[in-house]
Amino acid sequence: MNFDRNLLYEIIKTLLIKANTVLDKSVYDCIGTYSDNEKRSFILENCLISGKTKRPLCQDTGQVLVFIKLPYAFSFGFDFKKAVNDAVEATYKQEFYRKSVVKNAIFDRTNTKTNTPAIIYTDFEDRESVKIDVLIKGGGAENMSFVEMFNPTTSQDEIISTLSKTINERAKNACPPLFIGIGIGGTMDYASLLSKKALFEGVENDFCNKLKNECRNVMISAKMISASTHIASLPVAVTINCHSNRHAGCEIGRNGVIYNNINYELLTPDIKTENYKKINTSDIEKIKSLKSGDKILLSGTIYTMRDAAHKKVFELLGNNEKLPLEIKNSIIFYAGPAPKKEGEIIGPIGPTTSKRMDKFAPKLYDLGCIATIGKGNRSQEVKDACIRNNAKYLTAQGGIACYLQKSFIKSELIAFEELGTEAIYKFEIKDLPLTVEY
Repeated sequence: MNFDRNLLYEIIKTLLIKANTVLDKSVYDCIGTYSDNEKRSFILENCLISGKTKRPLCQDTGQVLVFIKLPYAFSFGFDFKKAVNDAVEATYKQEFYRKSVVKNAIFDRTNTKTNTPAIIYTDFEDRESVKIDVLIKGGGAENMSFVEMFNPTTSQDEIISTLSKTINERAKNACPPLFIGIGIGGTMDYASLLSKKALFEGVENDFCNKLKNECRNVMISAKMISASTHIASLPVAVTINCHSNRHAGCEIGRNGVIYNNINYELLTPDIKTENYKKINTSDIEKIKSLKSGDKILLSGTIYTMRDAAHKKVFELLGNNEKLPLEIKNSIIFYAGPAPKKEGEIIGPIGPTTSKRMDKFAPKLYDLGCIATIGKGNRSQEVKDACIRNNAKYLTAQGGIACYLQKSFIKSELIAFEELGTEAIYKFEIKDLPLTVEY
């Protein structure tokens, strides 16, 4: 098998582009079964736009996971991990994908600005070909994933009951409808690895079907891989993935490189927004009068600000220094867009998980912030702050970054350029579709 560094480099680049812009047909078909007509239409339209423009389905182009299966005694003969990371860096730069990897999880959260290092797993098997799979894992859904260490005498029904309760509680933060990977066996860490692999090579069985039924309002797919374990253990890991279950794979053998088939006809959905209220950000009284459940098309001025920018703003507040934006009557969108290409106002953009900003939000509401935009549930303290200030929490549908990108008509960098995607931007928007939570 002629397998040089350049071939691996080009294969990884191709898989990254496929995974970020086109869903597997099996994933796309599952989305078509989702019962929420409105959300399904937005998701399918986003797939259509991404397919035409080759821009990423979601602004969070994720942590890159690479799974490589090799024949026994196979040797690359070169530093294959460097080749993979070089391909990730080049692709994320050339395709204007968002770079979201920091140098160290706790000691140095500086963005590497390359989206590397990738996480690479290798397995040796009794096989003749090399198999490579790439999984793009966004932070919002990954943060909702979990491991449970069950008593070995726990019944399947008891496990399903525990898993379904947790999945249903966390689903709103992870852009449903969800794809679930279940890993059972091994140790805590091995079960987690199996749950990742299950997303693209797991099996459906009675256990999965029962779990799916218990989570039928938020889940459209559950697959499992199980393995041996210690007599005292029953580790169960659940990887939660949003509706953009982004995976691409290929096999390299005597017949060359054969990529997974992702060629299929995309549907043209019928998006209806007749029941949405048109609201301008300057109309403070109209915003204050909005009720829970209202659907709106928001136009006007908003600001993006998420984790790192909130931290910097609160450092300025603590030092009584001037802020880079006026908080009073502002609307803050928790978002980190992908870099823009030539001709774009901003790259694909969408909401991040709001709960990560919950420790900051009450103070900003008290300072006059009129609304925040994000996704998922929030704390009681945030809800109390909204009520206290007659302010609002609005949600944007997650995972439809190409569709939401169309609503952004003007952008201006305001502060913290060094934060990259987490910098503060001022945007002019037109008809951004949102839902009033409270």
